[in-house]
Amino acid sequence: MRCSAFRLATMVLVGACALTAPAATARADDKEACAAAYAAGQAQRDSGEFTRAHESLAVCAKPVCKDWMVAECTRWLDDVERRQPTVVLFAEGVHGELVDIVRVDLDDGKPFAKELDGRALALDPGRHTLAFVASDGTKVSVTKVIAEGQKAVAIKASFETNALAPTATSDATPARVDAGSSAAPPSSRWRTAGWITGGVGVAALAGGAIFGLLALNRKSSSHCDASNVCDPGSADGIRNAALLSDLGFVAGSVLLAGGAAILLFGPGKSAPRTGLGVAPVVATSGGGVVIGGRFQ
Repeated sequence: MRCSAFRLATMVLVGACALTAPAATARADDKEACAAAYAAGQAQRDSGEFTRAHESLAVCAKPVCKDWMVAECTRWLDDVERRQPTVVLFAEGVHGELVDIVRVDLDDGKPFAKELDGRALALDPGRHTLAFVASDGTKVSVTKVIAEGQKAVAIKASFETNALAPTATSDATPARVDAGSSAAPPSSRWRTAGWITGGVGVAALAGGAIFGLLALNRKSSSHCDASNVCDPGSADGIRNAALLSDLGFVAGSVLLAGGAAILLFGPGKSAPRTGLGVAPVVATSGGGVVIGGRFQ
């Protein structure tokens, strides 16, 4: 009986030691973790590594640490949260804001954000480069200096390719031009002026031909001799008709040439900054056209 009682007491003692050993080990690990976090958090806060300092101080502020340590770490944690800046990320394309961003990397490629959701993200103060990566692989990097204590600093990446526009599609219809728009394209106005000038020139040539035929008709009905001496009173009518015929041919030729010059050399889509001026010159003794311009 004494042997059995001794064995039972030994078993109870061994079991108690087995149960208390893990608890003692856990307490020792907690103390080491608290001490390490206390030292690291203070150093990281002083060096401006607020993100890492926040993680360390959150460990030594737990109730498992010593009371004085919890008080110190809690106070430091509040100071870090006050001094640590935050940023809000945005992206835009040619048609407005973009949300199709798959990730944002920080500085040396460290993942920083998986999406743009408008939330403020904690960031250490200093100079940082953020790389915005779109769904098609396009990357835009933005470098900015973030000051200590700044909150909700807007950082925007600008994508200029049409493929990233949220409304862009392969079968997009061309933009509608309202009938009441302020002005037509410059090339269209020049072509219209060219056709009008040429049309007026054709009409002037037709008028010259008509007056020429009228002069010939009057000359034949005035019984003019071989030396162009006609019946009295008819010479003025013949002379006027002939003069109008000459003016019509001269003006028509000049206007027709001017219209052709405008159509051929006026500014078009490929040369939006080309300027051309055409001015007809008409006189009783003849005519001409003056062309001037600026080409770039």
